[in-house]
Amino acid sequence: MTRSRVPLLLVIALLVTVLCTTTGATAQPPEDPEDLVAHLVDVRVAGHGTYDRVVFEFDGPLPERIDEGFVTPPIVFDPSGEEVVIAGTAFYGLVFFPARTVRFVEEPPGFVETYLGPDRVTGDTKIVTEAVLTGDFEATLGWTIGMTTKVTPTVTTLADPTRVVVDVPYPAPPTTTAAPTTTAKAPPTPAQPTYTG
Repeated sequence: MTRSRVPLLLVIALLVTVLCTTTGATAQPPEDPEDLVAHLVDVRVAGHGTYDRVVFEFDGPLPERIDEGFVTPPIVFDPSGEEVVIAGTAFYGLVFFPARTVRFVEEPPGFVETYLGPDRVTGDTKIVTEAVLTGDFEATLGWTIGMTTKVTPTVTTLADPTRVVVDVPYPAPPTTTAAPTTTAKAPPTPAQPTYTG
């Protein structure tokens, strides 16, 4: 009987060790899903001499995906589908994911607004007319930038704090070719008659 119990006890000990190790590996507290979401905190629009800049500042990480490009009216709000009228003749849309203007909390259950600014942001600019909130649903955040003329912007990201920066350059002034200048020649002086006395 003793010989038959020893292998069984060894198997049980091994199983307990494996279970304890596995339980310890998975006992870490789960990562808060909200920590993976970019929470918008500020939007700024300003002119900078040779370009206009729109800044989207986030609390937390950068959005994993940023979709961008020119869009054509009608521009509708996500998810309501209501048309959003934006000043300008050209419109550049940006969609951030995962991103929101609120942070969900468990205790007490609900949410806290992280972006307290307006849905339309303007500044002292030449090309950009306004930046308008056009979507905030299921961690998908949309903004559309209106422009007085169609100019392809440059989109970059910055850290500390987390920002997505949209620079809209001013078009180069048209070059004018100066007309050739000619110097008018004075008419020849007529010869004076010679008198002999």
